[in-house]
Amino acid sequence: MFRLIVALLLLLAPLAAQADGCGPPAGGPALAPLSVQIDDVTIDAALRLEVNRARCAAGLAPLAPMPPLAVVARDYARWMATTGRLTHAGGPPGRDSLVARLAAAGAGFSAAGETIATASFYALDGVTVRQGRGLCVFIGPDGAVIPVQSAASLAAEVVAGWMASPPHRANLLDPRVRAMGAGAGLDPKGDLCGTLYIAADLFG
Repeated sequence: MFRLIVALLLLLAPLAAQADGCGPPAGGPALAPLSVQIDDVTIDAALRLEVNRARCAAGLAPLAPMPPLAVVARDYARWMATTGRLTHAGGPPGRDSLVARLAAAGAGFSAAGETIATASFYALDGVTVRQGRGLCVFIGPDGAVIPVQSAASLAAEVVAGWMASPPHRANLLDPRVRAMGAGAGLDPKGDLCGTLYIAADLFG
């Protein structure tokens, strides 16, 4: 249901970034069910909020937003969704490595990392389900219909998975990184009525 992979690079170049606060729980659009037309700004904010909660709990500065990097991460996530490949090696033309993706976003950096994952379009992670009536109807142990992910539920699931994996945890809690951009792409033909591909790029 959930797979993840991480890469961490140490590179040489300067960067200055502003950090935002850890923020309150995600609400509003972040709680609305996702659709095929993913709200890129909300996904980026929801993922960064969850990462910043983890960083704050560890006594680290929160990561600042970087919209150009979020666009690059979104394009990469969509490329993975289109190709069905969860990988750091590949991407749109001219953006087939983390270094190229950061350069495309105009990010100068001395430390950088990329964390990627897949998740179900429905909120199925860690839940025993049965098929309900209808092609894409899933029933949980309590008999309730399992909904489509929201940006908030997706971010919570993915970041919890990253934090449970030592390499991913080290990547997200690296004190040298100071900004982040994230995005998601949907493969509607993926398992269980859709697979979401997620990419988060960090730099400092």
